[in-house]
Order: sequence, then structure tokens, then C-alpha cells
Amino acid sequence: MNKTNGAGIRIDSLRFSYHGHMALDDLNLKVEPGERLGIIGPTGAGKSTLLLHLNGILQGAQGSVTIGNTIVSRDTLATVRKKVGLVFQNPDDQLFNPTVEEDIAFGPLNFGINKEETAKRVKQAMQSLNLQGFEKESSHHLSYGERKRVALATVLALEPEVVAFDEPFANLDPGMVAQVVDIITNMNATVIVVSQSILPAFACCDRIAVLVAGKIVKTGTPKEIAKEKELLTTHGLDYQMYCDICKKL
Repeated sequence: MNKTNGAGIRIDSLRFSYHGHMALDDLNLKVEPGERLGIIGPTGAGKSTLLLHLNGILQGAQGSVTIGNTIVSRDTLATVRKKVGLVFQNPDDQLFNPTVEEDIAFGPLNFGINKEETAKRVKQAMQSLNLQGFEKESSHHLSYGERKRVALATVLALEPEVVAFDEPFANLDPGMVAQVVDIITNMNATVIVVSQSILPAFACCDRIAVLVAGKIVKTGTPKEIAKEKELLTTHGLDYQMYCDICKKL
């Protein structure tokens, strides 16, 4: 991937509802270019819904989302989707071509990148995620962790300014979690990480936002949020049990 500081993100008074349920309620958030922001919150808080607004898969009934200088709207979807790459929780939602290299090449080719440049991007993405040798393999014959890496490679090949992860640590063994933390920490883009796994999010993010019932209720550095024990415990986000186990050991 080319070096980039990423695009800033601004969300103003965003509202979105599903069948009368307010999923995002007058939500405001600003993310600086190149920042790594973790978004934590209980199940049903609106975390995944928020991610889907970043590249226009969903669009709020009120408010706005701006990526760089581009307001997300029906008229700007092509531009926005070149800027924002989403990495879904289930890698199988992103992998549908016969081979790994075809999966990774699909996005650049779909956006009009020529074959020579696409091949270069595919090679770079595969190298960055230690996927060399899997080029002709079927993605669906790989392990879950390998498919996670291929799904991320499909996004990296687009060279987006913003990369948004939905539960990147879910169902991974500790070694793979450590790899993903390292990848996120070293990405040259603005990064949004939605996660129920609090400690890995703390490890790779510059700032944490706590999302509850469609509202951002607190933001701060990982260290600042870690001290908010009452807030975290109230919303089922307490990590203290793991700390207590480590102390006993």
C-alpha cells in the first residue's frame, strides 16, 4: 500500500432507525486523519450500523457523514467507496471468487484499475498479510484465520484512506489476535475498529469511543477508558475479570 495519513471522518447529528427502533440517536463523532479509533459497546448498541454508514451501505434519516471533504450521499457513493474499505466480521461475506488472487483483484478491477497495477496491488497485499503461496487456492478451503486475512487483503488492495473493521478479533486464537493487532497498529490509513474484545481494541487504538443505545457516551484514550470501571461494568463491558485471573496466576 502507498503511504497515506488517511482521511478524516465527521459525523453530525446522525439518526437511523430499524422498524421504529432508534439504532443511532443524534450521534456526533470526529475522527482525525490517520487516527485509530476503537468503538466498544454492548450488543445492540449500534456499532455495526454505524460502520455501514461510513461507505453509504446505510444512510441516516437525519444528519450527515463526511469522509475527507466528501459528504456521503447517493450521488457520492462511487467516490466514498474508493475512500472507505469495510472488513466484515464474517470473511465469507467478502469472498466469492474461485481463487484467493481473484478475490483480492476483484475490487481494484471493479474500480477501473488496470491489470498491471491490480497485479502489483494483489502482490503487495498478499505479502503484507503473509499470504504468499495461496494465490491459486480457493478461499473457502482455507482456515478461518486465513480467510480473515484474505478478506483484509481484498480491502488493502483498494488502498483506501479509511479501513473499518467489524469485530476483527472474533473467533480468532490468541496468536492470530496478536497478528491482527500488529496489522492494525501499523496501517497507513484512518482505522475504525468495532469490537466486543476490549483488550485487543485497547492495544491497537489511539482513542476509544463507548457507544450505548445509539449514542457516544464517552471518548478517551485507552488508559482513560480503562479507568471508567463503573461505566464499563454497567454496560457489560468489564474486562476486570481477566485482570483478576492474571493476578491470581
